Amino acid sequence: MNKILCMYSGGLDSAGMLYQLLTEEQYANFSIHVHHVSLLNFQNREKAEMVATQKTTEIMQRIKPFKVTYGVVDYMFLSKMLLDTDTCAFVAGQISLTDRSIKHIAVGRQKDDLGNNTAREESVVKRDALLDSLFLYSKYPVPDMIYPVVHMTKKEIWDMLPADIRDASWSCRMPKYKGDTPTACGRCSPCMSLSQLN
Repeated sequence: MNKILCMYSGGLDSAGMLYQLLTEEQYANFSIHVHHVSLLNFQNREKAEMVATQKTTEIMQRIKPFKVTYGVVDYMFLSKMLLDTDTCAFVAGQISLTDRSIKHIAVGRQKDDLGNNTAREESVVKRDALLDSLFLYSKYPVPDMIYPVVHMTKKEIWDMLPADIRDASWSCRMPKYKGDTPTACGRCSPCMSLSQLN
């Protein structure tokens, strides 16, 4: 069976993306492989994102079974942090090279992202070039990038998602911790966006 590789962060946009992949008729003939990359960096968000990934995927397994895998990329030695999309493109390309059934790579880009972030737009171009380079000496075609929620705003994703999935997601980039329990910073861009939704 042909497969969609879903690059999953545990955030609201990626939860909306996975929900669409599991419920929309156009994806019904694909099996879904969800992959979460823990990004180790100064933001210290990897624990909160891992918990959100585990909780949201556990809930959505009730809709339709899918495979979930995990990886880690350590940025701690870098003086400048890479964009998440660059790292995810590299990881997605490596997974796709070893699994020929992957025909599409799904990314949680949504309507509010379009045209308002130059770095993000440049990263999309770099990501496509990176994928092409990974497959340069392969006889297999590069999987297509798909964006299941690109037609939706963050508010529309929020309204679409069942409350248990929405509430289990995590979008804060700079969480604070009490023991193992994260709390949102309330100041980063995702926190500000979410504050306008509920």
